[in-house]
Amino acid sequence: MTTDENNLYVGTTNGLSLLDISANKIDHFTHVPYLTHQTIYGIVQDRDGFIWLTTDSGIIRLEPSGNDLRVFSIEDGLPNNEFNSNSLFQNDQFIYAGGVGGVAKLDTSKIPSIGNAPEVYLSDLYLFGKKVVVGDESKLLNKSLEKSKRVALDYFQNAFSIGFGAINFQTPLKVKYKYQLQPFDQNWTITDHKRRLATYTNLDPSTYIFSVQASIDGVNWSESKALQFDISPAPWASPFAYFIYLTTALFILSLVLILVRRKRQFEQKTFQQISKKEQELSLALWGVVMSFGILM
Repeated sequence: MTTDENNLYVGTTNGLSLLDISANKIDHFTHVPYLTHQTIYGIVQDRDGFIWLTTDSGIIRLEPSGNDLRVFSIEDGLPNNEFNSNSLFQNDQFIYAGGVGGVAKLDTSKIPSIGNAPEVYLSDLYLFGKKVVVGDESKLLNKSLEKSKRVALDYFQNAFSIGFGAINFQTPLKVKYKYQLQPFDQNWTITDHKRRLATYTNLDPSTYIFSVQASIDGVNWSESKALQFDISPAPWASPFAYFIYLTTALFILSLVLILVRRKRQFEQKTFQQISKKEQELSLALWGVVMSFGILM
């Protein structure tokens, strides 16, 4: 597609390219990661200058610089996500896109703004697959999960799941989430409205911080909702237990040193006594010899 600025947009199976004819320069939009793996079937430009692209995963609206990108899909009311080649047409403010499920008609002058990222909340806590509620036999929650800041767990309660959601009434099916359990997770896990549950098992005793964020466009994210989990060590692996182990070991070591010292003292005293006896015996024998010599 050629624009009024004499630029040529080319769609490929590896994304979008822009040929600046006047500057003899090509931009492959590598600074827009979402585009680099898209198959582009059609390209048009609306009256406001936005570039519209049909793909096999929805319709994309792109600001020419690439700084503003929005994706429209079935969740926005499109008949399908996969569109056909040579099936994109623009007339005034309307765009018509043909796909495997029919023709989509978009009024580009009435595209609602995304708004701020939705507020995220924690909905459920499960311990070994069983839902935890306020005041149950687990005694983990004394108030609602949303109002809780910390959950204390015993060493054997090291497998749990956390449910979460977002407050968004306009496009709830488009909400994306990312969550992380620090320091267990090295990276964020990205998910959608269909998988709003994070599960962790076999965690070592330690302090963990679970954080989750929500977004509509995958670019602007909400503030994190965080919850701290403190998993206590087993009684035999607690700091007090290690103190007892260390105290016992030092006591045994001290006792061994005392016994070794006493043994050496006893051996030294015994040696001195034997030496004294040998000396006395030698003197006595010497006296006998001398007496026998005189008699001779």
